[in-house]
Amino acid sequence: MKKPNLNLVIDFIKKLVALAKPLLISVIAVAKPLLVSAKTATLHLIKTKPLLVSVVAILGVSTMYLTSDDDSLHAVKELSPEVKEALTWKEVCRSDVSGNRHFCGFINKQNEITIPMIYRFSEHFSNVGFLDVLNEDRLEGVINTKGEEVIPFGKYSNIKLSHNYAIAAVKNKEKDNYSIIDLNSNSVIGEYDEIDSRGLDEGIISVNKNNKEILINTKGEEIISLSDQKWGLNGIKDGFIYVDVYGEPTMARVDLEGEENIPFGKYFRIVPLQYGFALGYYKEEDKLYQDVINPQGEVIVSNGKEAFFKNNFLIVINNQNENALFDIKGDELISFGDYDYIDGLVNNLFAVAKDDERGVIDSDENEIIPFGEYRVFTKVTDNLFEVFSATNQRAIFDNEGNEVIPFGKYDNFRNINGLIVARLKGTDKEVIMNEKMELLGEFSSVWGFGSELIGVYTENGRGLMNNDGKIIIEPQYSDVSEVSDNFNLFVVANETNFGDIRRYLDINNGNFYDDIGLYNKDGLIPVKKSDKWGVINTKGDVVVPFNYQDLKSFAEYGLAPAMKDGKWGMINTKGEEVIPFKYYSIEYPSFYEKLKDKLVLVKESKDDIYSRFMNMKGDIFSSELEFHNNFAVAKYNNKFGYLNEDGEMVIAIQYEKAQDFSDGLAAVAQDGKVGFINQEGKTVIPFEYENADSFVNDLAPVMKENKWGYINKKGEIVIPLQYSSATKFSNGYAKVIKDETEFVINEKGEIVKSY
Repeated sequence: MKKPNLNLVIDFIKKLVALAKPLLISVIAVAKPLLVSAKTATLHLIKTKPLLVSVVAILGVSTMYLTSDDDSLHAVKELSPEVKEALTWKEVCRSDVSGNRHFCGFINKQNEITIPMIYRFSEHFSNVGFLDVLNEDRLEGVINTKGEEVIPFGKYSNIKLSHNYAIAAVKNKEKDNYSIIDLNSNSVIGEYDEIDSRGLDEGIISVNKNNKEILINTKGEEIISLSDQKWGLNGIKDGFIYVDVYGEPTMARVDLEGEENIPFGKYFRIVPLQYGFALGYYKEEDKLYQDVINPQGEVIVSNGKEAFFKNNFLIVINNQNENALFDIKGDELISFGDYDYIDGLVNNLFAVAKDDERGVIDSDENEIIPFGEYRVFTKVTDNLFEVFSATNQRAIFDNEGNEVIPFGKYDNFRNINGLIVARLKGTDKEVIMNEKMELLGEFSSVWGFGSELIGVYTENGRGLMNNDGKIIIEPQYSDVSEVSDNFNLFVVANETNFGDIRRYLDINNGNFYDDIGLYNKDGLIPVKKSDKWGVINTKGDVVVPFNYQDLKSFAEYGLAPAMKDGKWGMINTKGEEVIPFKYYSIEYPSFYEKLKDKLVLVKESKDDIYSRFMNMKGDIFSSELEFHNNFAVAKYNNKFGYLNEDGEMVIAIQYEKAQDFSDGLAAVAQDGKVGFINQEGKTVIPFEYENADSFVNDLAPVMKENKWGYINKKGEIVIPLQYSSATKFSNGYAKVIKDETEFVINEKGEIVKSY
C-alpha cells in the first residue's frame, strides 16, 4: 500500500508552526479540556483530536513535561537549567580510609566536585532535581542538586521519589504509617495507612486510609475511589488507570474521570505499551487471543500475536505472522501482507522482506535500500546501519540511504561508546571511526572500557583512548585496568606481565603517578611522583606540594597522616602541620566502625609494643574503648577522661578512676576521693567519698568511713551509711550486707528479703 511522500508537506507545516507558535500555544490552551482531565496534572492523549495531536507533535513538546497551569502540582514543564546541568554530572566513588565502605558523589564536566562523596545511591537525579540517598550512617534522606538536605536523614524510611514531580512517598518511622511529601516546601500533603508508589511518576497515587483505597493527585485531592467501585489497581501509565474487579477475571482501562476507556467484560488482562496503546488478552474456546488497542480505546488489530514499539513506531505481528506498521496516532502506515517482515532500524527507517528479498524503506514506504539478496540489516549507531549482503559483504549506510562505508572494505562493524569499530577485511587490524567517518585510529584489537574510554591494543601493548579519539595511555603496557577503590577516575597500567611496575593515570587530566591513595569526600587524593607524595583534586590541581616521604588519605575531619624526615605527623588539606612530626608511626584503625575516620593509631617510639589511639586534636589514649550512653572512658598513663562518638576528648584525661555515665552522671576519683561529674565535666557531687558506684533511678551507692549508703543526684543521703557492702539498684532492688547478714532492700531502704 503505497503512501504519498509527505516530507514537503511536513516541512511546510514546520515553517508555518515556527511563525505561528504563539497562536498554536493559545489553541492548545483553549483546547485543553479535550486533552486533559480537570483533575490530572499530566497532559495525556485520552480523547485527543488528530489535528491537535499533530500540532503537539510538530511543536516537538514531550507529553511528559506538558502539565496543567497549577504550579502547586510541581510537575516538570521542562528541565530547569540546574537539572539539565546536574544530569550531565558523572558519578564518582571512593572507599573510606580502611578500604571497606564505598561512598559516591558527582563531578561536573570541569571535573569539579558538585556533590561530595559521602552517599550511596542507585539512580541519578530526578527530572525535578532530587536524589534519594543513604548517608555515611546508612540513614535514608533526599538531597537536591545543591547538595542540600530536603528530607532529613533518618526521619523516614522506604522513600520513593517521583521522577517528574516534586513529591515523594515515605514511611513514617514514629507513626508506622505513610505520607506524601511536597519536596519543594518539605511539607506533608497527606498521611495514609498504605501507599502504592507505582503511579508517582504519573502524578497519580493509590493510597489506602481507613480501609478505603482511593487515587489522589499530587495535591492530595481524590480522583477516584477504587473501593467504592470495588476495583483493584493493576497499574498507571500515560494518564490511564488499569483496574480489575475483585473476584472477577476481567480488567478495564479508565480515564481520570473514572470513565471506561477499555470496558470491563472482554479482557482478562490488559498490558500497557507506550503512548496510550495497550494489549488486551482474552480467551475463546480455550484459545488465547490478543487485541491491539489505541489511546481512544479502539481495537486497531484484533487477534494479534505480538506488538512492540521501535523508534516511536508500532510494529504488530498477527497470527498469520504478517507484519504491519502504525504511527503513534494509531494510523496504519504499512498493512498486513505488504511485507513478510518489518523491523525498526534508525529513525523512521525499517528493514523489510518480501519474496525472499530484503530492503530498507522509510515510514512512507519510499525505498532507501532497493530490494535484493541481503542477509540482514543491523543498527550500528542512532544514525547508521549495517547492510550484510548475500555474498558476505558489509557496508554502512546513513539514515538517508547514503552508502558511507562501501561494501568489501571491512569484515564486521560494532558500536563502542557511539563510535564505529570495524575490522579491515582480510587482516587482524581494527579501526575506530566516528559518525562522520573520520578515522580515529588503527589497532590490533579494541574493547570497551567504561562509558568514556576505549581499550586499544597494538604490537607494543595495551593503552586507552577517549571517545574523542585522543590517546590518553600510549599502547605500551601489558595491562590496563580500573582502580577499584577510586571508581571512574583512575586506571592502573602494568609495565610488565608480572604487574611489578605500575603506573596510575588520572583519566580526567592525563597525568601519571607512581602510586595513589584514596579520595576523601571532597575529591582530594594523595599521589606519589618521583618518590615524593603530594595531594591533588579531581581537576588534577596540586593542592598540597610533593614534600612528603609518605602520605595517607584524608580522614573525615580533613587531616591526613604524613611522614617527613622519618617522623610521622598530620597535615590538613592546605598542607599545614596540625599534629607535630614526632611519632614513630600513624595508622588508621580497621576496627571501631564509628571512629575509624576520626581516630588514628600511633606509636610514640619504635620501642612501643602497642599502638594507642590519637584523635584529630592530638589527644592520646588507650586503644581499648567501650561506649555507653554516647561516651567512652579513655585512659592514658593511668589517668582517665571521656571521649564522645565523634572522637573528641570532651572531658580531659585527669582522673585516677572513672566509671561510665549513668543517669547523666559518672563517678570519678581525684586525690583519692570519689565524686560525681556531669557530661560537661562539671563536679556536681563533691569528692568526699572513698568509693561509689553508678546512679540508677536517681540513687547511687557511696562509701564513707567504710560504711555504704545511698545518695540522690543532689548529693543528699537518702539511705543512711550503715552497710559494709552495697550494690547499685536493679529493677528497684539492691543487695546490702549489715552485721554480716545479707539483705535485699527497695529504693526506700526497706528490707524486703534477708538471707
